[in-house]
Amino acid sequence: MSSILKVNTIQDGGGNAIITSDGSGTFTSNLPNTGITMLDQWRLTSALSLSGNSTTAITANLERNDTSGFAQIGTGMTESSGVFTFPSTGIYEIYAFGNFYGGLDITFCRVEIRTSSDNFSSDDTLQNGGNAHTFNGYYAMAPAYAVFDVTNTSTHKVKFNARHQNSGNLEGSSSNNTTWFSFKRIGDT
Repeated sequence: MSSILKVNTIQDGGGNAIITSDGSGTFTSNLPNTGITMLDQWRLTSALSLSGNSTTAITANLERNDTSGFAQIGTGMTESSGVFTFPSTGIYEIYAFGNFYGGLDITFCRVEIRTSSDNFSSDDTLQNGGNAHTFNGYYAMAPAYAVFDVTNTSTHKVKFNARHQNSGNLEGSSSNNTTWFSFKRIGDT
């Protein structure tokens, strides 16, 4: 035995239309988007000079990726003096990738993801990027990854630091992603 159910509108418990039909087989859904609603990527546009064995904040020469083929999703991040503000609450994946250069063999370098829940009255290092070791070479790379629960966009912020064992540079470019930072909203808080 078969049954047929014909409706023009399906409503939620509050009486709001969540699926409607125009009668021709075309449906419109008002269900929330459960996919990725925000994806953004920024980069360092020029080299940042680093003193040996000290931490340096990345506060300038930052731009949104504008290379052909990049596709931002949603509103994206805003940045001021190296402090990034999230466009909405949610749980975010944060990636940082540092490309380092030095005149000596590099045995230690890192990029740090620093977060705050009080607009940087205090802050925490959410993730230190991987230590990099090179021998008979000058370049090293250090990635970092973190998940951050943003419950308030006015107070929950992120910034980045770099550290190099020897004097050297955190490399940057305005035409490609040499040192870069990526932000992806993966769910509700």
